[in-house]
Amino acid sequence: YVINELGNPIKLTLRNWTNLLEDWMRMERQWVVIINRIIVSLNKHVKTPSMYGIKECAQGGDCMFGCIAEAFNSVREKYKYTIQDIRNEAIKNISAENFEILKNEYIRAKESNEISWDPSELKTYEDLQKLISEPGTVWGDYSILDLLRQSMNFNVIIFRDEQIYSKEERVPLRDKYKLYNTMFDFNRNYPTIFLYYIEDVHFQLIGCFFTDTKEIKVLFDYNEIPEEIKVLYKQDIGKEL
Repeated sequence: YVINELGNPIKLTLRNWTNLLEDWMRMERQWVVIINRIIVSLNKHVKTPSMYGIKECAQGGDCMFGCIAEAFNSVREKYKYTIQDIRNEAIKNISAENFEILKNEYIRAKESNEISWDPSELKTYEDLQKLISEPGTVWGDYSILDLLRQSMNFNVIIFRDEQIYSKEERVPLRDKYKLYNTMFDFNRNYPTIFLYYIEDVHFQLIGCFFTDTKEIKVLFDYNEIPEEIKVLYKQDIGKEL
């Protein structure tokens, strides 16, 4: 239940939860179509509307950190992670050993105009730690996500928005919408976060509304990952979860 503006309790349902809960919205229709097709192929009942939703967690370069904080906070009763906490987690595994590798990755990103700051000014790994720890500076990216999953022990499955093709091309839906292949190993002993990646710059958090428990999950133990997502992962990544 949630309490409305008049102080009355309203029961959460599959139809109303994204409307009643702040910052939640329906998952993109094309992804819902793809997921529903897999559900049908598994001889399962397709829920209408979809159980999948997307949450806006943060802006201004902190979106990925906000998503991860939100996911872990969903199962934490006492101290809740802040975006600053997640940034601090990211820098724990930056060391003298991997500094040059990380620096060179950012130099390549600078050369392709993916970042605005100048990584050539970094002299030591402590410089990079300090920079990443500052809110709104270095945006969450592949390298930082890799550092975070090592530090916090989680898996991530990334859904991408539509990959752009020319209007003249007739491209199958499944070629436009695919999971992002992170190349990360999947550990069944770790919880899993679903992220939505928009235009290669912005992250949102994906959650599932389970009708039996009326619970919205954003952090999944292995046995809680819906079967259709396991099939989707095998189709797009080529590996079993």
